[in-house]
Amino acid sequence: MPLLERPIRNIGFACVLSDGSLSTNHTFRLANATPEKLAETAHQNLDDLERILFLMAQGPLRLFRLGGSTVPLASHEKLSFDWRPLVAGRLRDIGDRYSRLGFRFSNHPGQYTVLNASNPDILRRALGELDYAVDLLDLMGLDHQHKVVVHGGAIYGDREAATQRLIAELKGLPERVKRRLVLENDERLFNLEQILPVSEETGIPVVFDLHHHQINPGTESLVPMLERLRRVWDCVPKVHLSSQKPNARTGAHDDLLHEPDMRTMCEILPFETDMMVEAKGKEVAAMQAWQWLDQNDKLVRQRAPGATAMVL
Repeated sequence: MPLLERPIRNIGFACVLSDGSLSTNHTFRLANATPEKLAETAHQNLDDLERILFLMAQGPLRLFRLGGSTVPLASHEKLSFDWRPLVAGRLRDIGDRYSRLGFRFSNHPGQYTVLNASNPDILRRALGELDYAVDLLDLMGLDHQHKVVVHGGAIYGDREAATQRLIAELKGLPERVKRRLVLENDERLFNLEQILPVSEETGIPVVFDLHHHQINPGTESLVPMLERLRRVWDCVPKVHLSSQKPNARTGAHDDLLHEPDMRTMCEILPFETDMMVEAKGKEVAAMQAWQWLDQNDKLVRQRAPGATAMVL
């Protein structure tokens, strides 16, 4: 296998600054929802988004995950007015300006976005959440490399039936949603070994999360699965990285990345990728990762991909 250039192309973080001073997740109660209140709060989020992106543009970070409440309550089925005209012009301006600077955006709807739900009410709300997430990126004028990430969903005591429901729902989604959607391996119900066949059957790519894989690895060898994963992507893939917080519940994210996790991610990747840092330290952790790559540039350029896959 040929050696790669530096495998991690771009790095970023999610939603807010680490000190909480800027956030894309300001919201309000549904009972207070009026066009004026929604516009006021959404533009507060967009003000903070622009400040975050301006700060990022002064340095190397180029990935950013929009908060689920960037336009608060926009996906709620009881919202009685169209939110899109209230923010469309501003979103397009931000998207145009920062996509030209090489930024890549994403959305990650919450844990209640269950696409294989057996309850039709849960499924309807999940589809509404996806529609909103895609609308946000569409209104920003962004192309298909800007993605919406979801997990595989629930099991309900029958993995095969749940998997088949997931496949059926994914195949039935509108093309505008399928073009942006990516799946993610999780730490409990759908590991990479289990979500990858869903990806291959539906054409929906997978974001690889190393921390989740360390918790829920399955039995198949990792690097061959990553090579299969790459074939489904039609643009530069994305991966997620965080580190286990010591003395906390399994799966809890630490404030910063641990060096062995950075090293492992670089050693296993058989392709170029963008990396979302999911550590609690947000931009501080993302800059730590970037600096580690710079300090270890020779290491990450001269390793053979997959050489140490047995450590997982």
